[in-house]
Amino acid sequence: MAAQADSDTDPVRHPSSAGDQRTMLLCEGDVATQAEWNRRIHLTNAQFQSLVTSRVLCRTALPTNADQRYRLDLVGLLFTELGAFFAAPKVFDGQAAPHQITEVVSCIRAYRKRLSAAKEVEAAEIQAWRDDPGRRIDTFLSLIDWTLARGFQCEDLPVQSDDPSDINWGATFDDALPLHLKTGTIYTDVVAHASRPALGALSPIQAAALVDLHDKLWPISSLWLSWYDPLLDRARDILDDQDATSIVQGAALETVTDYLQSCNRDHDLELAGILYDWLTRSTQTRVNPVAFGTTAFEYVWEDMCRSTITGLPCLMGHKEVASQPVYFLNHGEVQAASQRPDIVLNLGDGLAVLDAKWYKVIGSDFPGTPDIIKQIMYQATVSEDHTVKINAFLVPLAEDLPSARLLAHAALTGNQGLDPRFPGVLVIGLPWKLMASAYSQARHIPVERLLDGLTTEGEAGPG
Repeated sequence: MAAQADSDTDPVRHPSSAGDQRTMLLCEGDVATQAEWNRRIHLTNAQFQSLVTSRVLCRTALPTNADQRYRLDLVGLLFTELGAFFAAPKVFDGQAAPHQITEVVSCIRAYRKRLSAAKEVEAAEIQAWRDDPGRRIDTFLSLIDWTLARGFQCEDLPVQSDDPSDINWGATFDDALPLHLKTGTIYTDVVAHASRPALGALSPIQAAALVDLHDKLWPISSLWLSWYDPLLDRARDILDDQDATSIVQGAALETVTDYLQSCNRDHDLELAGILYDWLTRSTQTRVNPVAFGTTAFEYVWEDMCRSTITGLPCLMGHKEVASQPVYFLNHGEVQAASQRPDIVLNLGDGLAVLDAKWYKVIGSDFPGTPDIIKQIMYQATVSEDHTVKINAFLVPLAEDLPSARLLAHAALTGNQGLDPRFPGVLVIGLPWKLMASAYSQARHIPVERLLDGLTTEGEAGPG
């Protein structure tokens, strides 16, 4: 079993034994033929087909007399026999620094957690999710967080003490030999115990899990812990001092289960839960290739915008401020699906109607005509009691800026120029780093700060 760090059946390997591995970069939207993909990420034909079936790779339209090409739709991590690949969001334009990898992984984890807690989830969101090694990553990062905050698990053990303040007088009166003198009673011995922290029963399992997960997730794991990190050095020292039988699966699982049933310390219960997860569900043999992430990152971006910008008291529903479609029949009426912009905010002096779009506008990748028409209707149907101050698409922006930036303005035009009957739509770029940091930490960004200095719809025009 993989959890048996000191077991002779499955020893923990040094990552270097698998060669000089590194996290290799792919980019969402990369296109290549089957032969090119097989060479690039070291796939067999069967493995390639598994990625097509799982929609990590998607067939593109086939030009005349051309080889079939496949587009990478994954954002996240891809593990193959060649090593670990980071499939970067297209907004990075094929360039990604290590800190951006951790940002994306943090956002994926936050989305995954929110998705599992959501009461209503679209089927497409579930189908797009790729979670093969996801539990390993969650367990590894949770274990790092716990260990950095509290160290390796300790328990207070009683020891003999010479400190007078530790004398247990009740036990001394009961157990020690009294000598009665004219001046009083003295005791030949005293009972003095103190509690001293010592490594607890969970600590060797904690150490084994840390080393094992670091190895299995290598080189992705090196983003958080290098091979020579003091945390891993301490874990190896603990394992060197332990009897191997204490961390084989059966004994370790029994220890962890006992803690879950009998322990009343919240932090130890949290650790026991992490270790139980490692022992029971995150140590299965990995079959290459596996992916962690989503093939529809637009859902993550929408959630990033909604949860980060809308965590304010000025959030509204479109139904509250706009008319909605309905069918009138001879025998009555049928309500059609309501309009659903991602965000409607009351800014005080007007509304902001915002829709998140996963497009790389800097590379001329714009929302299409149906998106523009739909966004125009979001504003056009707002009642006369309200004024729409900002009607906009929210797109990601790779630049590290303190606030949003106005990138473009979409409008309808005809032979006479701009069509005054219909409002325009702003295209607003939101800095990826700002949004990712807030989302992964469950923080909100005041809309005033985010949209500070933007040109409003009435002031902006084409060109």
